[in-house]
Amino acid sequence: MLHAAHRAIVAVDSSQFGRNAFAHIAGLDAISHLVCDKAPQGDLADVLAAAGVRVVVTGAE
Repeated sequence: MLHAAHRAIVAVDSSQFGRNAFAHIAGLDAISHLVCDKAPQGDLADVLAAAGVRVVVTGAE
């Protein structure tokens, strides 16, 4: 179903960055947007940019 979608938006808490997951849901090529509370840094930011994933940072300032 994810691959049939026009766009896939993933919402994640930044505390999950850099952690290994129990299950693999989809590759970055299937994700169009990542919504999170803090911007990813370093290698993760580079990988997301290279994959064309648009990062949207939300939350109170």
